[in-house]
Amino acid sequence: MLNLSVEQAPSLAGSVPAISPIATHASQPMAAAGGAKQATASVPVTAAATPSAASQPVVVACPAMRELYDTLRAAARTRVSTLLLGETGTGKEVLAQALHCFGAAPDAPYQAVNCAAIPATLLESVLFGHERGAFSGAERRRAGVFERAHGGTLLLDEVGELSLAAQASLLRVLETRRVVRVGGETEVAVDVRIVSATNRSLNDMVRDGGFRLDLLYRLNTLTVRVPPLRERLEEVEPLARLFQREATRQWKLPERQLDRDLGVWLRAQPWPGNVRQLKNVVERALVHAAPSSSVLTVADFVKVAEPIGLPAMSDPVVLEDAPAHGASFDERVRAFEAKLITEALRTTAGNQTRAAELLRIPRRTLCDKINNYRLGAEARGV
Repeated sequence: MLNLSVEQAPSLAGSVPAISPIATHASQPMAAAGGAKQATASVPVTAAATPSAASQPVVVACPAMRELYDTLRAAARTRVSTLLLGETGTGKEVLAQALHCFGAAPDAPYQAVNCAAIPATLLESVLFGHERGAFSGAERRRAGVFERAHGGTLLLDEVGELSLAAQASLLRVLETRRVVRVGGETEVAVDVRIVSATNRSLNDMVRDGGFRLDLLYRLNTLTVRVPPLRERLEEVEPLARLFQREATRQWKLPERQLDRDLGVWLRAQPWPGNVRQLKNVVERALVHAAPSSSVLTVADFVKVAEPIGLPAMSDPVVLEDAPAHGASFDERVRAFEAKLITEALRTTAGNQTRAAELLRIPRRTLCDKINNYRLGAEARGV
């Protein structure tokens, strides 16, 4: 069973927060269709008969994510369709797995399919299955993901990428809770919790004619917005340490400490690729670090960050404006944040909205920090 603990994120110099397991799933190749035997193997479908038996650590360390997980716990008592909205790399599939494991039947089947990766000619076969001889290459009957998820959960990832024709097929199944395999005539009843995920605005797509309104109503009984990593700064440091420990163990690398000032630098970055990008940067830093080094420093991260799309990442942080020698780590962080905010406001001539955009944080967060740090008139935009 999944039992997520909620922990405050310590500094990198401290201990790693308690982290609980969540399911992972092994990929399963798809059957051939339309003679394209090789193409079907690339369709990303993941599954597990008992997802709660696997183990993948997660971090929950900020108020927004605590509230989000509380919402998922409440929703898990029902079978309502859930729509997860969030930028790429924010961990939407991890949340879908959590919703499944919070439910009354965590050992029930879990299926996930990337809608953006399904060729149009394979869509109905992947989703609804096919009978033997339904098309060239269909050498045996194969159940689709709806049947394989019966009694459990089906994640439709990147649902906004489905064509209008595909949306019509999906809508019928959601309305009737029955599927007909390609090449078959018999309807098969399915009882599936539907979780959809996308990084697109489906409301905007409906307005522009790219997404069916009736399908949206079937998918968004509960809508959950997943905040980007830049709004979850409390989680950056424990996530970085988690990824460092996982990669060190997996690749049998030498044990290394993370430099004390690294947390400040990590939290100052925009992370447009979110958690996925943070993991990539941590792994790259480990690979490129000097073999004789026992500590990963800001310099190790700077040299690998810019080539993969983080042009805003700065040079190693020097806290010359921090409190006098002997100040605590938290005091140094506060001093550095105050400096960043002041510089952003100076750049935007005191415009707090533009400064918040420049810092990649919500305007409300910026205003709170201005008040907490008691910054002057320039910082208040007056």
